[in-house]
Amino acid sequence: MKRAAFTLLMLALAVTLFGQAEVYNIIKVDGEIINRSTGKPLAPGDVIKPTDQLEFGSNYAMAIAISSTRGKFTIRLPEQEQDLFDNSRMLAMANTAAAPVESRAQLSVRAVGGMEVKDLKKYLGTDTFYILGDKLSVRLSKTFYPLDENNFIVLSYQGKEKTVSKKLGFTGQVIEIDKNQIVSSPEDLFNGTTLKKVSVFRYDNVKKASMLITQVNLVFLNADQVKKEFEVIIPLLKEDKKSRSQAADYLRNYFYDIYGATDPDALFLLVNLALKDYGS
Repeated sequence: MKRAAFTLLMLALAVTLFGQAEVYNIIKVDGEIINRSTGKPLAPGDVIKPTDQLEFGSNYAMAIAISSTRGKFTIRLPEQEQDLFDNSRMLAMANTAAAPVESRAQLSVRAVGGMEVKDLKKYLGTDTFYILGDKLSVRLSKTFYPLDENNFIVLSYQGKEKTVSKKLGFTGQVIEIDKNQIVSSPEDLFNGTTLKKVSVFRYDNVKKASMLITQVNLVFLNADQVKKEFEVIIPLLKEDKKSRSQAADYLRNYFYDIYGATDPDALFLLVNLALKDYGS
């Protein structure tokens, strides 16, 4: 009798613990990942369990997910699994494929609200800078970066066939980083989005002298695609009864964590657009 009661207790505990296990809400998928529990490819809006077996179409297939406790995860084939094949299929359980994303929410280097940039190296960083859309306007401090016909900003990068140098257009103290103006050839873009190792210079046309400010990868993101990611996340935030302000903070932090540095004003506008029907 006692043994039966103990067995029932352990069974109830197991059910409780299983019920409390995190699930993963799929936000974005790159490449093909099949959930073998359903036989269907993962898609934004799907919910998967830790015990679901995933089949990866390639080593590069990956997904972004938010757990039931609102942690952010990448889902990709673990390195230790990449040599384990089942009839040439690459398999992993969801809980072994999911890796928490390190928070980078402090990447914003200036407040929102049209403030001028006094330090382009700090603003762009030295790693990767994401531009939402094909064009970005940046207001530079006249004290630190006076712009006129003899003083301007130049971008330089190694294209597929040649070194490319482009003077940035400007109006007053506002420079324009325009994909259509600075990309010499579509073949210069890695994965169709990224200019690698772009050197940013101040150029003095009188002295014919340049000064390196920073070197950075420039990524031109599809703003509509990022907005779709936000729209997948928003129902989860409503489920948590987050205020509009809290939801906006979460979406901004999501971008910084998953992507990286960007213009805070451009991100602020995109977040507000995604939340236009959110309510207070």
